[in-house]
Amino acid sequence: MITRISSGIKGLDQRIQGGYPVGESILVTGEPGTGKTIMGVHFLYNACNDGKKCAMVATEEHPGKIVAHSQVLGLDLEPFLDSGQLSMIHLLETRAAIVEKESSSNIKYMSVADSDNIIDLVKGDYDVIILDNLGTFSIGI
Repeated sequence: MITRISSGIKGLDQRIQGGYPVGESILVTGEPGTGKTIMGVHFLYNACNDGKKCAMVATEEHPGKIVAHSQVLGLDLEPFLDSGQLSMIHLLETRAAIVEKESSSNIKYMSVADSDNIIDLVKGDYDVIILDNLGTFSIGI
């Protein structure tokens, strides 16, 4: 039997046999504005409520904006951020700091093909990691 973790969306969990399979990567695709980030926020909120240590790598939106939008949905991420249970990493700020430290002849760009770059962004032992959105890695930012 496959162990599952709730997506945080009851109707979705019912359709996918109780949630996402633990230890698996899940790719959610869609056009801008279709709710991909909202799905991720529901998952994060539910996982944090279940006591899991979580991280979100935000590639486009600033984490503060994601937190504010989450609050409008009734999903307050602030307590989890304050306690350290949830970490939010803003890719562009993190990437700028890394590039600043690298010499101009040795600049490394993020690439989906280079999983070490993604792993290096999220330091720590996390139960759940949300990467919102993967497209930024494919264009070399």
